[in-house]
Amino acid sequence: MKKHVYFFILAGMLLFVVLLAGFGEDLGNSTGAPPGNTNSPGDGQNCTHCMGGTATAVTGWITSNVPADGYKNDSIYTIT
Repeated sequence: MKKHVYFFILAGMLLFVVLLAGFGEDLGNSTGAPPGNTNSPGDGQNCTHCMGGTATAVTGWITSNVPADGYKNDSIYTIT
């Protein structure tokens, strides 16, 4: 009985490793996200192309005292 248990454990582990290796390349994209799928401001998309609904801009939601010309070293800024 012990031999059967060890065999099934070993076979299960081997199957797991084989499946993990087989699907490993399908889980990533070495060239990065396809254009229009990063949801970054520059790709012309927003969450609605995947999630549905309508995106609405909210003004004053995030505020900061960072100067328009950029942050300066050794300065403290507040982002709310």
